[in-house]
Amino acid sequence: MKRRCDCLLGVREANHGSGVGLFNRQLAERLGVPYLLLAPDLRIGDHPLVSLKFEELSSHQRDCLAKVLRLLPGGQAFSLFLHTCGDDPLEQTAVLRACHVFCGNDAVYRRILQLRSSDVVTAVFAPSLIPEAYRQTCLPGDIEFFYFGMANKIDEARFVRLRDLLAELPIDYRLLCSLSVHQTSNGSCVSHARNFLAQCFGPRFIHLGTLDDMGIAYFLHRATIFIGFYKGGVRSNNTTFNTALAYGKRIITNLDADSPSEIRASSRILNIDQVNAADLGRFLRAEGGTASGDLSTCFTWEELLRRLTAVWGMPHRKVA
Repeated sequence: MKRRCDCLLGVREANHGSGVGLFNRQLAERLGVPYLLLAPDLRIGDHPLVSLKFEELSSHQRDCLAKVLRLLPGGQAFSLFLHTCGDDPLEQTAVLRACHVFCGNDAVYRRILQLRSSDVVTAVFAPSLIPEAYRQTCLPGDIEFFYFGMANKIDEARFVRLRDLLAELPIDYRLLCSLSVHQTSNGSCVSHARNFLAQCFGPRFIHLGTLDDMGIAYFLHRATIFIGFYKGGVRSNNTTFNTALAYGKRIITNLDADSPSEIRASSRILNIDQVNAADLGRFLRAEGGTASGDLSTCFTWEELLRRLTAVWGMPHRKVA
């Protein structure tokens, strides 16, 4: 009688640092069995499915696996899911001892057929690890808002106001967000911000992880409008705002008496605190704007150095 596996055994945690770890967790969930991480005194079921890459095992993990599976004749019954295949002695012992070997690709399958008969070897594969629902929910919108910045600085009240105003308009939009962790934070702010934005905007919220400068530049070019809310109001030393200016973006932000005079009257800047849904609708329908409304030359490195060196009486070196 064929035995069904009662747990899945691996060595990688299920996060984006390991494709095999994510695969193992999702496979275990679909099989309805627990995903266990290899440990010296681990108690496993009667028939685990071992899914790992032997080439990545440390000496400690190798000893631990041999102990847990008792790789001797008459030892623990198990099945094996091989993602790669090599000449590792422990791997070959496991292949010979396994009740069944599942081969993650054709190259592995052909190699294992040289060691075991075809009735105990099955060619399989690894499906997409992206949640299936995202194919339907993570679609481009007619309007794409983009936010990047520190997760602990998310202005929840103003994002709620933005959502409520958008709810009055007949538009299809997405809010794309890149969330960073400040050096003074323990990192929990990212999950808090992500959960808040997901609850607030539902499937319209798209988390981009933490983009580097190249990714930020790409989405600034791609997105329709930049979103940036700041404590009190935007200031001339808010670098995320000034980056959006440099890329010629239209911006939804918050202004107060201390916000830069250079931007206060611009038709390319919308103050979320002083508009209604109709105002927002007109702003979203507006085109890029005229040359006179170009703010991309405000708050540049060249202007900062000009002001500094004017005081010091020294020339500055232009950096690309």
